Amino acid sequence: MNERGVAPVVLDDYVLLKKLGEGGMGLVYKAHQVSRRRDVAIKILRGRLATSAAERKRFEQEARLLSRLDHPGIVRALTCCQRGAYSYIVMEYVDGPTVAQAIERGPLPMDEAVRIILEVLRALDHAHQRGVLHCDVKPDNILIRSKDGAVKLTDFGLARWLRKRDRRVRNRVTCGTLQYMAPEQLSENADIDCRADLYGVGATLYHMLTACVPFAGESLAETILLKKQGVTPVREFRAEVPRQLDELVRSLLEPRPEARPQSAAEVIETLDTLDLAAEQLCVVLGKDPGEDARTDSAMTALELPAVTSAKEPTRWYLVGPEGVMELGTRHLEHLLRTGQIDLGTLAARNNPPTPFMPVGRHAPFRHLWDDLRARKVRLHEVACVPVRTGTC
Repeated sequence: MNERGVAPVVLDDYVLLKKLGEGGMGLVYKAHQVSRRRDVAIKILRGRLATSAAERKRFEQEARLLSRLDHPGIVRALTCCQRGAYSYIVMEYVDGPTVAQAIERGPLPMDEAVRIILEVLRALDHAHQRGVLHCDVKPDNILIRSKDGAVKLTDFGLARWLRKRDRRVRNRVTCGTLQYMAPEQLSENADIDCRADLYGVGATLYHMLTACVPFAGESLAETILLKKQGVTPVREFRAEVPRQLDELVRSLLEPRPEARPQSAAEVIETLDTLDLAAEQLCVVLGKDPGEDARTDSAMTALELPAVTSAKEPTRWYLVGPEGVMELGTRHLEHLLRTGQIDLGTLAARNNPPTPFMPVGRHAPFRHLWDDLRARKVRLHEVACVPVRTGTC
């Protein structure tokens, strides 16, 4: 129990710690995988979408797309699971800000913006070569890992397969983020290709350099009109930006795909020739507001009441020679992180209390049974302990 009286939400082998964000399809949570003692990110298909077979199929396609990609600049999918009516994807957890959060403090240093966009382009080049179109490149979908400045492209929820014969895909439904979407993505039944992702790259680089979105119309119609008219040059905001870089940004934001660079590799080559990229992301990470280490299990429990491992909230207990102690959310996270507890010292009960029983007979812990036995844990030390609410 935490200070708000809510137990942590448990989804199979994962303790959900806090919400990281949400999109059109899913809620994303930071979680701790108990069996592997590691932090992960979990994307859960949200609300009414979870009951739709078509939406579940789309959601599972994201995991299949990610399974084809193996690149240091792309957030890895670890597994895709379904539990009851819920589908969820377990992904690599990246501890650090998004580019969108970095831009909130103002324009990024030119050399660091170029470094970030080069890493994104390398990730996209890898995806495009494997027939995957991202379709939603924007600052919110670019993460910067705090410990080493690694740049990671994430959220392939709108990604599409490219046809093998012509490396295109038919745009059946208009979806994406308006300010960063290529004009052809706004037309249903139009063919789109990797140049649509390059448009998103250009819009993102423009935003990083100016702290302004390139097309800020007050309505859909006005934004579409602005896209057709072209973008205000970056150099009108920042005179120190080289003309060649400004021209590259404008070419990426050309309304007609044929007027843009034709591949991510082509843009990478141009940027490498300009030799503007920073060696490290010092300024961006130096002012990083930091990962909020507190948990938010109370909000998680309110948002996801149906995905806990039991019908009632699961409570966690430490069982030892001195007796039984109920663990609060923060205490649990600390002990898991520091390795002071493991599968052999976790126990659970339901509310109302369940009878005292060995872990192997308690449904939420059946998948841990073999692991406990393999490590010769004395199974009577791990149990569902019938302790009344508020007592230890």
